[in-house]
Amino acid sequence: MDIRHKYAFLLMTGNNVCDFLSLSEKAALKALAFRFFFLLLRHIKCQYDMNTNFTKDSVESAYCFFHQKLRVYEYSTSPTQRDDIEYAISQYIDEMNPSLYQLLAGDRKEFLLDHTRFEEDMREAQAKLEKMM
Repeated sequence: MDIRHKYAFLLMTGNNVCDFLSLSEKAALKALAFRFFFLLLRHIKCQYDMNTNFTKDSVESAYCFFHQKLRVYEYSTSPTQRDDIEYAISQYIDEMNPSLYQLLAGDRKEFLLDHTRFEEDMREAQAKLEKMM
């Protein structure tokens, strides 16, 4: 049984791990814990870099554009005008910072691109951008 399995077994049984490990196993477990810690730090740094790989200006620009388009969209009674706004937003998304769009969209691939959820997505994007300013 390797050290990871032995450690997991001891944790599940509620035993004090230190009482059952040899010095070499403790050293291996310590090295494993350090490796995990540094992998976790690298993951956090990558997430931070992805979430900050855009400028405050790009956030403000996106907020202004979405805010203005949402105000027109929500009071518009013209289907053509609404379609034009959806098209303008999709064009803006194509040109905007990919990291910023990813942060706004989360796991949703069709964020701001789905006709049936467009207004709801616009409100969500505007709220997120407002919090970032």
